[in-house]
Amino acid sequence: MVAQNFDDRKFQNTVLYILKNAPRTPGVTQLLKMLYFSDREHYRAYLAPITGAEYVAIERGPVVNNYKQVFANLVRQGVLDERQVSSGMANLKTEYLPRLDPDLSMFTDSEIRTLDAVIAECGNASGNWLSEKSHQDGPWTFAWNPSDQGRSIPYILFRWLDNLPDERDIEMARARVAQADVAAAFAALQTA
Repeated sequence: MVAQNFDDRKFQNTVLYILKNAPRTPGVTQLLKMLYFSDREHYRAYLAPITGAEYVAIERGPVVNNYKQVFANLVRQGVLDERQVSSGMANLKTEYLPRLDPDLSMFTDSEIRTLDAVIAECGNASGNWLSEKSHQDGPWTFAWNPSDQGRSIPYILFRWLDNLPDERDIEMARARVAQADVAAAFAALQTA
């Protein structure tokens, strides 16, 4: 579960912050995805994750490595309560309830802003929707391998995606290629 710069207390307080501020009690899948999106977005903006947790690629998307053990430890330590609730389907849904308030002194202003933005975007979404959203995300797709589940997702992949071209970049390239001097340079290369 430990990645570079992992901070156990910061992780604990991040979980508590999300649970205390989410508009409804998230299931474990929703909570795991909000943790992932929080670390990902903060790393993309500031080159530093909030918790430093290691994320791995499993079939349902990126999750904290050994998350079942991690949350069991938080329950044993008296930080969280665990409950099983009906999900409307065959299986029960696991939810965690905070037993403590988060220590806000653990967070920077940018971390609070990032957590609040993720909660606003993901707090009412289902775990299934968030899993699908994380599947469309490059880091999981690069790390996911059905025959080698649980591969680590390096934080550097969070920033690498920012360098992929978007529609605006493609239009700019097309416009540049259409210019006479570039067309002449291409023609010269073809005759060389």
